Amino acid sequence: MEIHATPERIWSILTSNESYHEWNPFIRELRGTLEAGRRLHVTVGQDESDLLQFDVRITKRKAAQELRWSSRYGLPLLIDTEHYFELEEQAVGGTRLIHGENFWGFLIPRMVRPGIIDAAAGFNVMNRALKAKAEAR
Repeated sequence: MEIHATPERIWSILTSNESYHEWNPFIRELRGTLEAGRRLHVTVGQDESDLLQFDVRITKRKAAQELRWSSRYGLPLLIDTEHYFELEEQAVGGTRLIHGENFWGFLIPRMVRPGIIDAAAGFNVMNRALKAKAEAR
């Protein structure tokens, strides 16, 4: 997604986790310190009936460029995830946001939980809200 704002502006929004509830319709809450190696408590969901809560570990934080966290459900390789945000400054101005999540593990082919399957829809809603907030003056 192209956002007409600097990577620094977008980064300031992404790393102000105490204000996620004000603008983010998908990741409702991030509690904790956004530093590599630290743990966060995350609440996601587009409405009150489908909220999921879990803990993640920050695996990479490179200011105004990249933020990644990972989580594990159950034993290793049952369900592991890596969530990522990448910000690429564009030569013509603005920033390209790359946002997604990788899933792997033995149980992924059998997963039917909407909280996992609908993640892409939630990311799209969040990305549009981030774009609107970053481009607002």
